[in-house]
Amino acid sequence: MALSTIGTNSLADSAVTAAKATGFGKILQMKSVQGTSNVDINSESFADLTSMAITFSPVSASSIILFQISASVNGDHGDVNQGFRYALRDNTGGSNEAEITVFRYVSAQADYIYNHPTVMVRKASWGAGTSKAWKWQGSTTSGSNLIKWNRQSVFSTSGRATFSITEYLE
Repeated sequence: MALSTIGTNSLADSAVTAAKATGFGKILQMKSVQGTSNVDINSESFADLTSMAITFSPVSASSIILFQISASVNGDHGDVNQGFRYALRDNTGGSNEAEITVFRYVSAQADYIYNHPTVMVRKASWGAGTSKAWKWQGSTTSGSNLIKWNRQSVFSTSGRATFSITEYLE
């Protein structure tokens, strides 16, 4: 039997569906942003993390949505009781979807503490075609101790934070 090849430009958009897509994963879509600004945080109240916002509309009502953020988080100037928390916020509905403590040091004996955590939150789809605005926020875990978010190192003023949202079928 001869092998036939059809170019992708010959396929109608509706010819390939999630139900027919087998053998190569089931990621439906992904959006991401990268931020280079650093943010000084010295409060237990959540503050916006610069550039870490995405508006996202699922394409399937039965999919899973994976939120992921990765950035450097530094304790600075010998503050000995410090930590950092992330909050994933549904900016459309005005509520926190998740709050995660990524590190906490009590009586640490360090002048400079460097972490680069990656945080993931898994959520069921909120409905096909329904757009929501999502953002990450940050706060300290203990009062006014200074946390520097998205600082690459003590020798550089900005890191490379990444926020992505991936929709997939299980």
